[in-house]
Amino acid sequence: MLAAVCDILRERGLLRPSSVPLDLGVLAALTAIVATAYILQLNKTKAGAKDLVLLASGVLIFCYGTRFLLFGAMATPPSKLHFSTVIHYFSTFVQQHPGYLYAHLLFIVLAGVLWPLQIWGGFRSQSYRRHRIIGRIALMSMVLAMVTASRYALFHLAEESLAEKVTGLGFAARIVAVLYNAAAGYMAARRRDIVMHRQCMVRMVGLAYGVLPFKQLFAAFPPFNYLPGQWAYAAAVWLSSPVGMFLTEWAFASGNLPAPNQAHADMAKRSA
Repeated sequence: MLAAVCDILRERGLLRPSSVPLDLGVLAALTAIVATAYILQLNKTKAGAKDLVLLASGVLIFCYGTRFLLFGAMATPPSKLHFSTVIHYFSTFVQQHPGYLYAHLLFIVLAGVLWPLQIWGGFRSQSYRRHRIIGRIALMSMVLAMVTASRYALFHLAEESLAEKVTGLGFAARIVAVLYNAAAGYMAARRRDIVMHRQCMVRMVGLAYGVLPFKQLFAAFPPFNYLPGQWAYAAAVWLSSPVGMFLTEWAFASGNLPAPNQAHADMAKRSA
């Protein structure tokens, strides 16, 4: 899938082999700047180690996802992961609808940059107005990312193969779940139900970004080698979201994502 994107970009002259180290260097520099700003801000607000771990995880996930989407990160032979089947469908989609792919990547990366700031308790508690403005931009980016991704789901649903239709249903189910949590979280914020708002937003992020690592990890499991390529990809699509949701709910149950602090709730009430 990623190889197909890179090949098409190279054919159009948009991605040259010599530009990859430079782009990775720029990404590393930006990451270092953002991480330094986070650390300085954490020291200023005296936030706990849990916030630092959460922010570091967000930065790492964003960098991994960006590098994976732009340049590829899999060294495993494509035949083992059934990527030959995936690349065929994905390359066809990119050639027919390149605008949807570019728009989806733009919006999903923008949302990936902003969401760690929304989850960061120390940053959020400083200014409710800033939290609300950034949240609206991040939420709109996520919604637009799902809208553009829906074209890929429809592309699979239009295929004659049953496996491709099941794959399309998997993408469609994830899109609907993300949009539902986005709407529910927004309405909860309007009602000043801060706990429900935060839970819906975290669930939305877990659903949307669970596809980045888990779909590839599932495809690498030995049982998938006994499935035809189309069905292996369909199973990976369907299983990636439940794992992301399980980790999110486990974080809620274990207390790793506690309820918002009283200062945040007080600021929300004062702004009403």
